[in-house]
Amino acid sequence: MDTTEIEVKAPQFAESVSEAVVLKWRKHEGQYVKKGDSLLELETDKVVLDVPSEVNGLIKIIKVPEKEVVHSGQTLAVIETKSFSAKPTSSDTYMRTTERLRNTNNLSLNTKATHTSFCNQTRNHRIERYVALSVLRKSLIQRLLRAQKASVTLTTFNEVNMSSVIKLREKYKVEFTKKHGVKLGLTSFFVKASSIALKKYPILNASVKDDSIVYHEFQDIGIAINSPLGLIVPTLRNAERMSIHTIEKNISNFMTKAMHNRITIEELSGGTFTVSNGGIFGSLLSTPVINPPQSSILGIHSIEQRPIVLFDKVEVKPMIYLALSYDHRLIDGKDAVSFLRTVKESLEDPIKLTLGF
Repeated sequence: MDTTEIEVKAPQFAESVSEAVVLKWRKHEGQYVKKGDSLLELETDKVVLDVPSEVNGLIKIIKVPEKEVVHSGQTLAVIETKSFSAKPTSSDTYMRTTERLRNTNNLSLNTKATHTSFCNQTRNHRIERYVALSVLRKSLIQRLLRAQKASVTLTTFNEVNMSSVIKLREKYKVEFTKKHGVKLGLTSFFVKASSIALKKYPILNASVKDDSIVYHEFQDIGIAINSPLGLIVPTLRNAERMSIHTIEKNISNFMTKAMHNRITIEELSGGTFTVSNGGIFGSLLSTPVINPPQSSILGIHSIEQRPIVLFDKVEVKPMIYLALSYDHRLIDGKDAVSFLRTVKESLEDPIKLTLGF
């Protein structure tokens, strides 16, 4: 019977991604796989990628073990294709049984050390546990260090009375969900307000490259999202063209994909500005870190009932602090403060968000 050997190759990574690590093999040598079956997971510095089988066949050899680094187009395994009987062979049965036992008992067929190790201290039963840094976490550390070294970061603050946005949301949230099939949250208001402010102050949407200022004639706004693997920032492409309901749909889609580790490299690439909502974790005030090569980032915080003076009267209103971190090499304080005030004005009079001014 004729057989054909098919090479399983690492996918072509985005320009900003140079390599990946074999996070986990879901199939093993000698195991029969079907087209579409998940073979392995690759972890880049941005996302976890699932590599499916493109054919039906038998895994003849796995060329790259777990925890090893791979590059775009590198051969990961070889699958032998031929006609298989409907009845599973003894080898198939053995591998499936072994896989079932491994999942049941949480055993590893890999003889290499796992990510987690223990250092036992017998005195007073004190235990220390060592867990290797993930590629995502190591990449985050590197980006933070680069951001600190490569820019002169300042942060300016302002506060916003969220009464109008909250009333608008409460009034239309049911109708909004019925019409657009997605809930009306708050992040979309901040994204839209940022988009309006970026049009007025395009230097906040620019970046430094060599000896030039790069003005981006588009707004690719990154949305910081917490995923099971850590913080990721998928990008809303051409956010300046988006309505609030389109922004909400995209954010909802990102969150769903992030929970299942299905965000693509393309969705994480680029970005000219970032919105980070620490308020969902209860943060009252913080200084967000710029994501290079971007030059600014807006930090959103929790909404708290606080007394403020309105028309010579003290009233309790739902208030929120906004923080704008910016690269002072490129952005002057006047532009940063004016940008943040524009965001504030749009949120306190949200009809501007729908009218586009």
